[in-house]
Amino acid sequence: METRKILIATKTYPSISRKYRETVCTAGILLDDQDNPLQWIRIYPIRYRELEFDKRYPRWSIIRAKIERNDSGTNIWISPDPEKANQVLKNIAKKAKGKTVLLLCAEMDCKRCHRVEVANQLQNLIHHQIKHLT
Repeated sequence: METRKILIATKTYPSISRKYRETVCTAGILLDDQDNPLQWIRIYPIRYRELEFDKRYPRWSIIRAKIERNDSGTNIWISPDPEKANQVLKNIAKKAKGKTVLLLCAEMDCKRCHRVEVANQLQNLIHHQIKHLT
């Protein structure tokens, strides 16, 4: 495990896990030694409430942490009910109208990421150009 510098972008609300008890998933940007961004990363599992108080990290803080890559990719994506998915997209489109929205994906395998499809569907609903960052 190597120690890396990470800019914390956000973390999820704690969820219950059989394997890890209570955990949060954290999204961050891996930084080089000069604080230049390298790539988005997902840090999981974090037992946030079990961390010593001085080890807890607020949003937008830069931390140093020992991390290792996990390529297990055991999560299987289950296709949503099309009717429910369409309703969720309509709700997002209503909230997004006239605003800047950033869609992120924490999928470890980029071939399984469905963010592009969600963005394309939103573009059809709000009739605004979507800019894909690469």
